[in-house]
Formats: sequence, C-alpha cells, structure tokens
Amino acid sequence: MIDITTVSAAATTQVVTCNVTERLCQRYYLTASIQPAVNVTYSVDDYKLVGTTEYVTVKASVTITYVPTNGSHCCPRTNIFTEYFTVAFTDVTALAVPTVTESDGIVEPDYVNCCDVAGGISAINVVTISIG
Repeated sequence: MIDITTVSAAATTQVVTCNVTERLCQRYYLTASIQPAVNVTYSVDDYKLVGTTEYVTVKASVTITYVPTNGSHCCPRTNIFTEYFTVAFTDVTALAVPTVTESDGIVEPDYVNCCDVAGGISAINVVTISIG
C-alpha cells in the first residue's frame, strides 16, 4: 500500500511524502542484529495530457530483504512488489516530459506486537515530480 501526502505544489513541480507499507509473509524481531533492508526506486511509468491537465503516473519499485523470526541469517527472505500513484498538473498547454527525484528516506517497522516482533515494514521518502 502507498500513501501520498502533498508537501508543496507549484505549476510545474510537486513534492510529496510517500509512505510505502508492506505486510510481510513472516515476522521479524525488532531486536535482531540484522534488520530489514529496503530499497525503493521511483520512476515515471506513464504521462498524458488530457485537455489542459497533465497526469503523471509514478511507479515505486520496492525490494525488502529480511531475516524472519524462525529463519537463518544465511537464508534471508526477499519481497519484491510495485506500487503506483498519479499526480496532476493543471493549466498545461503542451505535453512535457516529467522527471522524478527522491530523497534518502527512513525505514520503520510496522504491524508490531507486544513482543517486539514486526509483521510489516514502512519506507518513507520525499519525492519530487517535475514537468517541463
């Protein structure tokens, strides 16, 4: 799941906070010496001009590698998935090629129970989408 919060919006640039949350197949310990590694890459998937509005679809490619509670550090699990979101720019006169840049983000455990065991993970990044 991906949640988008607008930080700022201008005529040709939008800055959003992206929170990608994934429930994992197996749980992991918050106190383990090896914590999950998360890689999120944002790219332009599609863009089109409808009237005077340009719609830009952004793809988030996510890879999570972690050691489950009953697993060995020699055999980590990997989850790979993709999420999408769309932003719109209004008062556009011609189709412009969009660009996407991302900042270094943070990774937090999610779906945590009372025994310091997490069943999911969240990756939060600031993403800038520009046209023109």
